[in-house]
Amino acid sequence: LLEGAETPQVCDRVNLERLLRMARADARPSLEPLPASALPLLLAEHQNLGAGDAVPEDLQQALERLFGLPLAAELWEGEILPARLDPYLPGWLDALLAESDLRWVGAGERRTLFALDGERNLFAVPQPDADSGDDAAEIFPHLAGRFGLEELIRFSGVESARLSDRLWRLAWRGRVTADSFAPVRQGLGSGFTPDPLASTAARSAARRRPRFDRWRRERAFSGSWMVLPSPVETDDLLDRDDDDRERARVVLDRYGIVFRALLEREIPALRWRAVFRALRMLELGGEVVAGHFIDGVGGLQFAAHDVVRRLRDGLDESRIWWVNAVDPASPCSLG
Repeated sequence: LLEGAETPQVCDRVNLERLLRMARADARPSLEPLPASALPLLLAEHQNLGAGDAVPEDLQQALERLFGLPLAAELWEGEILPARLDPYLPGWLDALLAESDLRWVGAGERRTLFALDGERNLFAVPQPDADSGDDAAEIFPHLAGRFGLEELIRFSGVESARLSDRLWRLAWRGRVTADSFAPVRQGLGSGFTPDPLASTAARSAARRRPRFDRWRRERAFSGSWMVLPSPVETDDLLDRDDDDRERARVVLDRYGIVFRALLEREIPALRWRAVFRALRMLELGGEVVAGHFIDGVGGLQFAAHDVVRRLRDGLDESRIWWVNAVDPASPCSLG
């Protein structure tokens, strides 16, 4: 309780609360708040918008600040990632998905989010009850392992177009995923309604007279598919507290500075009401700082230490960037 003490100390709750309030007040930085008009630049700097000379390692850093963010599938490679990486190459994302624990996960009809395999439970998105035909066990030989489309057809006995439809229904519910983003790209191009695989005779003819467009039509999509285990809710209060702190770190990593209005655009598990207590705990632990950093924003604000240093040193007024309105780095909807 007291700095430099060498033996355990005891304190009643009222005095402890006073000490904590004093510690919080002492930790708050003394700097002039920025005008609200500076918030777009602050978010752009934190998300590294407008950066050039990108390398594959930059994609990993960009995705870490976007974990748990559900967006329309076409936006990821059309708007979100190219705004952070110049150039952006789709092969970089496929390599990360194949070589790491990164997963793309469905979060509603034609919406996806990215998360590490062991952290998917932090971003569970409520889903409607399963429809008949949405059982992954009916089309996957095993619930562990990766399977190509042909293997799933042979095991399930379901023809290609119908199997593809079932796979996408499972994917949007967060039940299955693929080891690359290629199926999503192909699905976007075809409206997620692939043609059936050609008959054996047609495939034989294609082998005799090979043409690239024929081969492309015959494959509903590429990549290997896998079943994602359902998120497990824990009843242990300490584990739940740990998960809440991780969610608070996710939004701090995303924005650098957080307040109520900013988090209203997040999934329920990452909104202000869900993470406020955890943010307070991180403040008491010295990981974040509470204070008033942006003028015109009502209520308490929390900031990471590197953002406080950035505010103190000044923002890069020469930065040029572009951003989609639904990007988390966009100020749209904040008023």
